Amino acid sequence: MSYLVALAASEPMLERGQEIVILASVLCHRSNLGYEHLANLHLKYFNGIKVTSLSHLNHLLTVSTEKYFRFEFSPSGNVVIIDKASAKAATTEVCKENAVPGPVRLRQ
Repeated sequence: MSYLVALAASEPMLERGQEIVILASVLCHRSNLGYEHLANLHLKYFNGIKVTSLSHLNHLLTVSTEKYFRFEFSPSGNVVIIDKASAKAATTEVCKENAVPGPVRLRQ
């Protein structure tokens, strides 16, 4: 957690709307077994593109034509690769099993 505090205190925001994107925790589901221990990680890249905000990540997720979603995190260096079709199919189940009203999509 001290990495995130230091990051927030020292990371220069060079563009308007730039944000630090954090993976706070992973909701348990059979589709993401093995990832449930990941928490408090700084998302640096999505499919090789530097993520500059939640809105930017939403855009990248929406327009991606790749078969897999690839997330790269700091400071651990963890890389998470998820099948795009499986992720989309599991979203409704994940929300239902974790009492989340539904997937939240950010507005552009």
